[in-house]
Amino acid sequence: INYTKANGEPIVGGGKVLQVVSHFITSAINLNSSSYASVISKAITPAKAGSTFVIFTTIDGVYKDATANYIRGKLTRSGTGVSGGASFINVAKLWDHYGYYGMVSSQIDLGTLTNVCHDNPSYSLGNTITYGVDARRFDGSGTIQINKWGEGTTSILIMEIGA
Repeated sequence: INYTKANGEPIVGGGKVLQVVSHFITSAINLNSSSYASVISKAITPAKAGSTFVIFTTIDGVYKDATANYIRGKLTRSGTGVSGGASFINVAKLWDHYGYYGMVSSQIDLGTLTNVCHDNPSYSLGNTITYGVDARRFDGSGTIQINKWGEGTTSILIMEIGA
């Protein structure tokens, strides 16, 4: 994308948004294991070399039953020829959501979890990078539901920022 000023002169330098891709899910997702499972993902094929990426995620309609204590999530990045491929971007958790203390044995609507991350992967033009959110039930034995009863909208939006 080439941007110009009002007088027609080109705007030079980095920091321009080169492309935006997104994905939305409205169906209910049940997490009833302590193992990570994919919640949502989206691929992007970089338009330019040296770009960075801003990833916006929204996990909506999060609900825990009476025996699940909280949800833990991580942002993932994968792709052929991508540095750090097939691994979590951050070694630690992206977020934890405990619900409300003192209500461990209660059914609770945990609401919406949002996050914004910036990533600077190594890649070659033509490579595709896939970003996603993996989540799991953390502690307890019950079920965490995302997009409770199919009434929420979970999303991922990826912006490629030119160097």
